[in-house]
Amino acid sequence: MMSFKKIMIVDGGTKGSQISFQIAFSGFDVALYETNPKDIQSIKRYLNILKSYYKDELKATQSHIDEAYNMITFVHSIDEGIKDADLVIESMSESKGSQNNFYQEIDKKANHETIFATTHSNLLSSDVLNTINHKDKCIAVNFLSEPWLRNIVEVIGTPGTDLSAYDKVLHFLESIKMITIPVRQNEPYSILNSLLVPFISAASYLIGNDVADVITIDKTWMKATGDLQGPFGLQDIIGLDTTLDILKLKNETNKDMWKQNYIDIVNAMIKDGKLGKLSGQGFYKYPNPIFEKSNFFDAPTYIQNLTHGFKNITIAGGGVLGSQVAFQVASGGFEVNLYDINENALNKAKERIDNIKVQYEKDMGVSKNEVNSIAHNINYYSNLFEATNNSDLIIEVVPENHEVKEKFYKQLAQVMPEKTYVVTNSSTLRPSDFEAYTGRPKKFAALHFANHVWINNTGEVMVAHETSEETFNKILAFARDINLTVLPIKKEQPGYILNTLLVPLLTAAQRLLALGITDFKMIDKVWMIATQSKKGPFAILDIVGLNTAYNIALDSYKRTQSPIDKRILDILKEKVNNNELGIGVGKGFYDYTNGVPYESKSFLK
Repeated sequence: MMSFKKIMIVDGGTKGSQISFQIAFSGFDVALYETNPKDIQSIKRYLNILKSYYKDELKATQSHIDEAYNMITFVHSIDEGIKDADLVIESMSESKGSQNNFYQEIDKKANHETIFATTHSNLLSSDVLNTINHKDKCIAVNFLSEPWLRNIVEVIGTPGTDLSAYDKVLHFLESIKMITIPVRQNEPYSILNSLLVPFISAASYLIGNDVADVITIDKTWMKATGDLQGPFGLQDIIGLDTTLDILKLKNETNKDMWKQNYIDIVNAMIKDGKLGKLSGQGFYKYPNPIFEKSNFFDAPTYIQNLTHGFKNITIAGGGVLGSQVAFQVASGGFEVNLYDINENALNKAKERIDNIKVQYEKDMGVSKNEVNSIAHNINYYSNLFEATNNSDLIIEVVPENHEVKEKFYKQLAQVMPEKTYVVTNSSTLRPSDFEAYTGRPKKFAALHFANHVWINNTGEVMVAHETSEETFNKILAFARDINLTVLPIKKEQPGYILNTLLVPLLTAAQRLLALGITDFKMIDKVWMIATQSKKGPFAILDIVGLNTAYNIALDSYKRTQSPIDKRILDILKEKVNNNELGIGVGKGFYDYTNGVPYESKSFLK
């Protein structure tokens, strides 16, 4: 098979610079053509920064690094770049018009054997390459940011791509130390970007809509998933110029105020030279960004200085999560009243507390005496007045049903003292839907706990429509004092932060599976390598539970009647019918009989 000798790279922004250096580092001559000559000095600066990453992270020798740098030649015209080029890799900004103009010009000057590859993120490869006459030599290659570390490339053919050209590109990519993922479908985004675009868009929405700040959003994701960075640390790695291009394209088709707000924020950062990790600053400063520091999850000073004055806490609802919340609150030294509707429900809650004691002792490395002391702080009531008549704070954890919650709040308003504050743990319902029923909307907010709360100790504190600043600050202080990572949410957002990020990612992954693009393991592998995550979307679905995923998919299909949503529903229904409900029962998408497959060292190979 013919081996390539000269590679032309078109545009050396964040992405093009990294691709150029990886190719040159593997021994190939690179002709780097910058469509905007004013950017050449910036590109040279990027390339010099890359030298340090190859030295520090790959432990490459200085001579090898210098040799790679010298194999990159800046060319000042298309004619100079295309001469003798075996492969053209275009990494221009995400603008269909500008890309088409470029291809119309270069197509006239290339020989028939030259292969064209676009690194598009947001457009169909067949659309981008539509102006090329010899369409059998057109392909898409989706490199990840930091290809020396995240060394996978999705290779996507167009409907007319010649198989020999496709194989030549695969062979070349393997020769530059890339793991290739063949994708025969002509889909926009490819596998990674099908996952990444909705995930990044959801994070951008939270900023553009002023729901929370960058650090709170990243803390939430990192704490909940164990990932090494959150969505904004990830955007710094990708490059803000790339993410901006994607958001601009989305804004062209569906204009929303939050998108324009976010575009304005990122535009201002780029004008200040804050393009992400490669430029030394984006949302964070590099090297040694604060999210890598041991105190990243500590409460900021203003939260550390807040007070609440709460002593007696009532937990309303002794189910699985309510019992965990009761134990977590008691572990903070508070006197806890656990309320449920009858003695039978309370007996089940007591059994749950006994089970929690065993888990807590094991997970937290504490003594039996300590867990017994915590449990001793919990009192049990089936009479709502007795459970609440001296409460400073009531935490509602009743079933996630609008009618059930409405009925509870109407009853609660009749018995609780004037001094009492109230929070809801509702996951999917709007807190503001219930604030009027409490009789004290200014003293009402949301405090969202995660399952297995002593390990997954996130506390998303969110305002309702009428929550006072005093109430919000008291709940922030209380969350701090029950050993939660405090995550302030400034505007009411259904799903809080975590589910706002998680649901689009999981939906996108299921869509890829339903479309037959690839299998669930490959989807997880791509996500895990690209983001250096411990779990992919289908591993997360197994943890969430496929019965829960099925109910969400059913609601979605009822709304959309989409064939893809129906296919997703059918896949999940088959799993549920076979009792393959996830990691809790030993099988979901993965089989856990012999351990956790995606934790094996061989999984990503």
